[in-house]
Amino acid sequence: MRQSSLTEILHFDDGSLTALLNGRQAQAATPVDALRHWRHREPPASGLIPAVASLLANHPERLNPDDLPRLSCLIEAERLAVTLQGEEDARRWWTLARLYRAARRLREAEDAYRRALRPQQGCTPLEREERWQARLELAGLFDLRQQGDQASRQYRLIQAERALAGQARADWAEIRGLALELITEGDLDAAAQIYQGLLAHQFEPQGTLVHLARVRLLQKRVPEARRLIAAACRRQRRPGPDHVNPYVPVRILFLRIFLAMLKGRHPGKMIDTLRQATRDASFRMEWTIEPVLDLYRDRLSGNEWKQLRSLAMAISGSRQQAPGPT
Repeated sequence: MRQSSLTEILHFDDGSLTALLNGRQAQAATPVDALRHWRHREPPASGLIPAVASLLANHPERLNPDDLPRLSCLIEAERLAVTLQGEEDARRWWTLARLYRAARRLREAEDAYRRALRPQQGCTPLEREERWQARLELAGLFDLRQQGDQASRQYRLIQAERALAGQARADWAEIRGLALELITEGDLDAAAQIYQGLLAHQFEPQGTLVHLARVRLLQKRVPEARRLIAAACRRQRRPGPDHVNPYVPVRILFLRIFLAMLKGRHPGKMIDTLRQATRDASFRMEWTIEPVLDLYRDRLSGNEWKQLRSLAMAISGSRQQAPGPT
């Protein structure tokens, strides 16, 4: 992937930077000016910090040995601002990540990049282009640590997001596979974002709705999962072509059963229908639904949990067959 130019990697307001640089005209202010200003001003002006962090993270050769004590002080000030003052701005985390990277504190940089890319609810997120740049920097960090698989996943995620935005060629099935990897890695927000993009492009909508519903259940967002499964059911009843893999309807039915049990209902007819369907091998496909069942085990009776586990194994093609009614 192409490395961004210096002007593309800096994200700061030219007007504020101009003021900090004592009235220089906006077109005359350069990143080098920002770095020089930081080196000779105590304390550094807060509006200057994102520009300095961007420059040092992406061009570490600009960092002089004499800069290290000042950089350490800057990192500590930013860390305290983020953690103690309750700052929940993703850009603040991104700035901190860049400062850690410039100081070669790579594990701390990784954590800060992930916080920037997975902001908490209510936090101001990065803009799309900013998010891609942050992922590019995180991939470069993994390259530095010789973690090729992790770096590759970030590059692929950038490419997937670009494709979903209509800025790159798309292989929708491959992008869906990436979402499954992200779920395994625990990055549920990124996986959900991919599924939402796939829905916007009408890629296998019934199956994608099921995938997204599973993510929402893992995030304990049950009402949203219910709406998604209801939407999948409406798609089933719509006339006209709609590509559906054979195993998708049984997954929809399974999740309807599961959600009904969460409401204290026992949908016996649906269970019988699902048990009958699983006798057809074409309806079976490996499916990792057990983490969802385990997450909600305290909301199910012992018999319900065992019944759902057995049905899940039957759907996934396990040799152990679902037992009869108990």
